[in-house]
Amino acid sequence: IKNIVETYTFLIEDETSLPQITKLKEEGLNAISDARGLISLLRELAMEAIISAAGGENPSDEMTAIMENASIALLGANTIEEIEEIKNNAIVAVRNQTIKEAEEAKEALENYRQEALTFIHNNYHEFYGNTLYKLVDKYNALVKQAKSIEEIDDIMNEGCPLMEAAYQEEFQDNIEDTKNSFEQAGKILLTEEITEKIIADFEEKVANAESYIEVEDLVNQMWQKIDAISTLLTQGKNYSSTEAKNEIDNGISEILERPYYETETIRDEYIDKAYNAELENVKKAAKETLIAAADGKEELSETLKAILEANLALIDATNEIEMVQSILDNAVSIIEALAKETVLYGDVNGDGGNDMKDFLLLRRYATGQTQEGFIEKAADVNEDNIVDMKDILMLRKIIATAE
Repeated sequence: IKNIVETYTFLIEDETSLPQITKLKEEGLNAISDARGLISLLRELAMEAIISAAGGENPSDEMTAIMENASIALLGANTIEEIEEIKNNAIVAVRNQTIKEAEEAKEALENYRQEALTFIHNNYHEFYGNTLYKLVDKYNALVKQAKSIEEIDDIMNEGCPLMEAAYQEEFQDNIEDTKNSFEQAGKILLTEEITEKIIADFEEKVANAESYIEVEDLVNQMWQKIDAISTLLTQGKNYSSTEAKNEIDNGISEILERPYYETETIRDEYIDKAYNAELENVKKAAKETLIAAADGKEELSETLKAILEANLALIDATNEIEMVQSILDNAVSIIEALAKETVLYGDVNGDGGNDMKDFLLLRRYATGQTQEGFIEKAADVNEDNIVDMKDILMLRKIIATAE
């Protein structure tokens, strides 16, 4: 435009003819108008080139900002060189942004793909029946091959309902199998009543489970309870006292009612309680047996009395059932041996000799008449562990021989 103005100004200044000056003026103005139209056209063409380079119907915010900035810059450009420079810079920026967005899109696609694969894994990996295995394998492969996020969405929308249906079917089958396992274990390890309670507890809790992971945890909890109860029942078979058996029953009730994480503590607590109850019962019976073994023999010797007292104290002091029985057996053997050594057979009245008084007492005893002060051990004259007519006859011989 400057060139046009300078050229026509020079021509007009040199012209002397008015019509020619008017003509030159009109030509100059037309030339300026044409130049301005060319600039406008170049701006439009430059903007179209930038838009074309950007591509796509829904440009990103960053891409839109590049085009808006270029448009503003082009409005201020008045030369071909300026327009060309703005266009080229904008196209470079557009291409860089396109590369960046492509990389981001690729990363987003891979992230989305991984999320889909993770979802399938987390929700359907716990156990595979044939149907679910095939479905998981199929939709994993499709997701891995997908070319876009939209394609992944279509695959997941198709596959998830199918996998979920297969999962739920296998989920219920697994629960039934678990209940059957509980029943079989119960027949071997538990009572029918306890087994029914275990299964009822399992059914109640599994109804609220939201995933198979929760069910697996619950199954482990139930097996832990079954194992603990089985241990208590096995222990209880060795006990005869009502008190010990009651402790076993109390422990089982608490295991069934209390949270699973207390199971081992409860089991150990009631194993100890039952053992101690049985121990006290065994101690009591042992002391009664020991006293009965020494009954009527205390007058025989101070040694026997000392043995009785010492062994009663030992029984009180021990904390082992087997040791109580060992102490008892040993003490009874000693008492019987000492008693046997000091018995004068036939001396049923305990006066230190064999005479007619003993004979008469023995005969009355043999006919069923009770006699105060009668020593039954001395009445077994022939030592056959039976008091009968043979003992009376032998005592009569002993007396006759002494006379």
